[in-house]
Amino acid sequence: MQAGFTKLEKGQLEIKKDISEIKDDISKLESKITKIEFLLESEIKPKIELSLEGHKTNTEQLSRIENEVSKHEEVILRRVK
Repeated sequence: MQAGFTKLEKGQLEIKKDISEIKDDISKLESKITKIEFLLESEIKPKIELSLEGHKTNTEQLSRIENEVSKHEEVILRRVK
C-alpha cells in the first residue's frame, strides 16, 4: 500500500513540475507577444500609414494630371478640326 502512495506522490510531483514548466512557457510567450505588439504599434503601423498617405497623394496627383491632359486634349482636338 505504501508503494502505491509513493508512486502517486511521484506522479503528483511530476505533474507539478510539468505545470510549472508550462507556466514558464506561457510567461515567455506573453513577453514575446508584448514585444511584438510594441513593434507593431511603434514601427510597423506608422510605416503602413505613411505608405497609404503617399499612395493617396500619388492618386490625387494622377487625377490632377489626367484633368490637365484632358483639357489639353480638348484644345488640340478643336485646333485639328
